[in-house]
This record gives sequence, structure tokens and C-alpha cells, in this order.
Amino acid sequence: MLSKNWPLEFFDDNFADFLIRDNLNILNDEVNFIINKLNLIKGQTVFDQCCGCGDISIKIAALNVNTIGIDQSKNYIQKAKKHAERLQLPCRFYKANAYSYVCVEPVDAAFNWFTSFGYSENDIDNLKMLRNVYKSIKENGLFLLDYYNPAYIFQNFIPN
Repeated sequence: MLSKNWPLEFFDDNFADFLIRDNLNILNDEVNFIINKLNLIKGQTVFDQCCGCGDISIKIAALNVNTIGIDQSKNYIQKAKKHAERLQLPCRFYKANAYSYVCVEPVDAAFNWFTSFGYSENDIDNLKMLRNVYKSIKENGLFLLDYYNPAYIFQNFIPN
């Protein structure tokens, strides 16, 4: 049986290498999709819940959109901060828990990407994440959630 803190144990520095996309075309496609679906424009602020090492936030910030990213991993946040500082981009990154973090100032939009949702076996915890996003965005703000499609996975499951 997995421990309750398995995400903290699993998402270590080795996994961080997986989070940083080598294929810039895929990363650019993801960023363009997020910007278009959230209707983000220059000067707005977007919240990246569970930002990992910040690669998406940093790409969005390069388009003059302010970004706030949180992640549970101190090392991921340090990497994101260093990268953003090196590029002098309008990013703020915080080590925080998505089950409790709410942005201090409401943002224009938010996203939870790269299947960072639904890791708790307790649906109440997962619901807390969604409520925190709702509390973080302005009225009529938009939210994108990336998650696995269980019906597709079960239908197309390959055991090996």
C-alpha cells in the first residue's frame, strides 16, 4: 500500500528531469494551447497550480504574462526561480501545497497541467485543489485542467 505522502517521495529530482521537456515543439504547442484557451493577453496574471520546474510558466511569462507557480517540491521551485531570474521574467514561484494554497491576489486565469490532479485517494483532498483554484481566480476567470481520461485508458490499456 502506498503511503499518504507518496507524491512527495515519487516526485524527486530524478523525476524533475522528466518534467523538463526536451522537445520544444511540444512545449510550445502546450503553451499556445493554454494561452489560447485561457484567452491570456500581455499584462494579465495566470496561476500554475503544481508547476513542477516551471517550464510552462516561464514560456508564458516570456510572452509578457505574469505567472505565479506553486509546487510541493522545494527543489523544483528553486530550479524554476533560477531559470526565471536568469531570463528576467515576470514569474513568482512558491513552495506550497495545492491542497491549501490560494493566491493572495485573484488572478485572471489558472491551469493545472501535466496530470498533476487527482493523486489523493481521498476525493475531498482533490476537491480542495479545485476549490483553491476557484478562490484564486477573478470572477469569470478561466481554468484548464489536464488529467487522464480513464475511459480511454481502460479501453486501450496495454498491460506491458
